Amino acid sequence: MQLDPDRDYSVEIGLDDPDDLASLAKHLAAQLGVPADELPALEVRKRSIDARRGRVRFHIVVGTVTAGELGGAPPREVSGAPVLIVGGGPAGLFCAYELARAGVKSIIVDRGKPVQARRGDIRDVIEILTVHGAPHEILLDARPHIGSNKLPKVITAMRERLEHVGSEVRFGARVVELVVHDGRAIGVRLAGGDELIGRAVVVATGHSARDVHDVLERAGVRLEAKPFAMGVRIEHPQPLIDQIQYGRAAGHPKLPPAPYKLAFTPADKRGAFSFCMCPGGWIVPAATEPDGVVVNGMSLSRRDSPFANSGLVVSVELADLARLGLTTPTGGVELQRRLERAAATAGGGELRAPATRVTDFLRGKPSSTVPASSYQPGLAAGDVGAVLDTIGIPLAARLREALAAFEGQMRGFVTSEAVLVGVESRTSSPVRVPRDAVRLESPDVAGLYPCGEGAGFAGGIVSAALDGIRVARAITG
Repeated sequence: MQLDPDRDYSVEIGLDDPDDLASLAKHLAAQLGVPADELPALEVRKRSIDARRGRVRFHIVVGTVTAGELGGAPPREVSGAPVLIVGGGPAGLFCAYELARAGVKSIIVDRGKPVQARRGDIRDVIEILTVHGAPHEILLDARPHIGSNKLPKVITAMRERLEHVGSEVRFGARVVELVVHDGRAIGVRLAGGDELIGRAVVVATGHSARDVHDVLERAGVRLEAKPFAMGVRIEHPQPLIDQIQYGRAAGHPKLPPAPYKLAFTPADKRGAFSFCMCPGGWIVPAATEPDGVVVNGMSLSRRDSPFANSGLVVSVELADLARLGLTTPTGGVELQRRLERAAATAGGGELRAPATRVTDFLRGKPSSTVPASSYQPGLAAGDVGAVLDTIGIPLAARLREALAAFEGQMRGFVTSEAVLVGVESRTSSPVRVPRDAVRLESPDVAGLYPCGEGAGFAGGIVSAALDGIRVARAITG
């Protein structure tokens, strides 16, 4: 039988059913009403877990085996005037990779140290990561996860491949000025005084590189305030989340630590949602300024922490900023700083984070004790709600309304075993650097390409990588 090579076929199996290709072919053949030996060779393209209605099943997407090199076209020898890329994160790295595919040289300048010390285009991003050492399973999983411990090796392999074909990466290189000639960006000046000149400049910094906003404004580049979100991290014991999500199947050896995804719109229409959920993960410090406390989440590839954590955040709209008199393009940055400083004060120093049991938070009272946590600097039991209320926006009230709704979506989510840890303030950039919708070039300075999270055009590793690819293609035309 001929299967459509461009079509996916879904097969549903139980937890204890075999999942080898021969068994999957038998299931598909039964669905199609044909003998299994008449099917062509199959490959697994995607897999996911369906735990709805209390019945846990695997959904496996298969298709006919396709030819082609994993990762698509590789980088080739580069030449000519370089494209200067400010920032070596996902946006900058994938921009350089796509430029190298077209034979265009790039120079990435990154203020940090090398990383060891610190379907369609989406499919392309995942395949490129796999070629450079990411686990092969990310090609198949509905929620692909590399692992914070493995990602540095993957990024290092990509960087080394770029350097092999002639592109460059400079670490410890902080950009202090954009070099503009006759209205066109032609280079950057570094803190040490070096000046790099090229054919274009891509600004691909992360959402926390706040000083880059000053560099752009001095060069005559407009900035715009944009909505963002702030809140807390919520942490549960992972077995509790497994029980809520998997029911009686919790603990089955084939099931990974359970994730979740929640969303709710409070009465004032400010969306509340879970963000960057980390099953079997850790809460980690993420502050970039000495007088603030910021928390984030990560999971190692094994996802073997006994805790599950997620951002639990509420949208901050431009109207919220206006009511506070924060009407400049960087007003959102100032609001982030105010919340981060309040968290540092409540934490008592040494990166300790203020924390409150969820049940206490819903009652509007501080906690005298908090559960054990993955956050290594330590938690300071207290009143996270009071910290959120210091900035003049009712974040705490919105989160209380949302938590009540989330309990309705996941029975057992609200418990004294869960703790809120403050603050999650860096979900995305509160600033956007405008660019032409087609050319992706700044309308104020020709040859300048705002890109990725810091410019307000992405919100995570994959979306930032995709934006880097788009910008590279715009440059090469």
